Amino acid sequence: IFELKMFILKAFESVVSSALETVAPTPDHIQLYSQSFYKLRKIIQSQEIHDSEEEEELTTQECTRQLGMMTKILMIEAKENEENKLSGHESFTPCLDFAVSHEVIPFLIAVIQSNQLPRASVSILKELTNLIIYFGQDLLPQQTIHRHYDTFIKLMTRICCDSTLTSFERNNIRNIRIEIIHLISALIQKISEYPNLLNLFLHETNSTELELEFSLFSSLVSFYFDGSPKERDLTGSSILLTFSFSFSNFDIDSYICEKTNFISEFINHICNVYQRKNNNNSNGISVPLIQLSKSKNSLLSEISSLFQFLDQCSICAPNKLRNELCLKFETQFLKPILRLDLFSENKFISSRATENITQFLFFDSSILLDCFIRFLLSPNNNNNN
Repeated sequence: IFELKMFILKAFESVVSSALETVAPTPDHIQLYSQSFYKLRKIIQSQEIHDSEEEEELTTQECTRQLGMMTKILMIEAKENEENKLSGHESFTPCLDFAVSHEVIPFLIAVIQSNQLPRASVSILKELTNLIIYFGQDLLPQQTIHRHYDTFIKLMTRICCDSTLTSFERNNIRNIRIEIIHLISALIQKISEYPNLLNLFLHETNSTELELEFSLFSSLVSFYFDGSPKERDLTGSSILLTFSFSFSNFDIDSYICEKTNFISEFINHICNVYQRKNNNNSNGISVPLIQLSKSKNSLLSEISSLFQFLDQCSICAPNKLRNELCLKFETQFLKPILRLDLFSENKFISSRATENITQFLFFDSSILLDCFIRFLLSPNNNNNN
């Protein structure tokens, strides 16, 4: 019976999806959108403890289906609205207006926070992200929508990046973490396209002095240093994009240097990964070849990725941030760590330090390359040699 129900649901979803793709957008879509939302709300509000995993899965599938319907309708409306603007007609977004007036976004956020339907959280997050992708420029300034997003992201960052989480707990929220990063990235991208949106996400942190906080960037930094290599790749591109937010009313350059720990944490992270790589079998202790190869390749890939990101940061960052980044790289990594390794009596350590020198020569950033050349030609190195 359960399999039959699932087959019927998937067949119905396929039919409706095809219809939405072929039927021209009309105001009637507001009926489909509102019906999907009311069904979703009814399912969640009337949810009880399920007798079996199959029933819980069925409920999750139905919620996901309704969310998918809502997303498809919004995509059609967004496309139609863009065509209206290009042809000189007035903007017409009845589904978006419904989502704002009926507080669809606060409702979806509340469902995730209450953990009412954990298996549907990923689908809900995707819907929240799609709203930003397709309507962010019109949606965020309305009422307090941006505050709902901002507060929600700060809360989820604290939960997902909690250092007390066990490996099992982190694994359970792996997909949630990825979708939160996608949501933050969508907001950063939308701000880059519509700079006036930035002011919505700046907060005064001091009542006596005008000190601004940009919590979206803080969340990106948290996920970058707490995340897997895949998560660092996702957050890294958004961090680079944030460097462009240097406006007259908000100096992103000074903010990152003076109000965040991004630079020091980033260089410390490079130091830690480098030392783990260098200490791996540094004393010549016998290690199984497969285990050694896997561990070495993983750390080599990670340190290489970090150096590439350092290179990109020093190219994209504003002047003050770029100079501070290079200074920290020189004083916290090159001089105290790499110099000692280059002239170490341990052949494993010195040879791996030499490998990194070769990689540094391929930096695209002129200021970073200058920093490294100065280090190589410094009197201390010559004396040691």
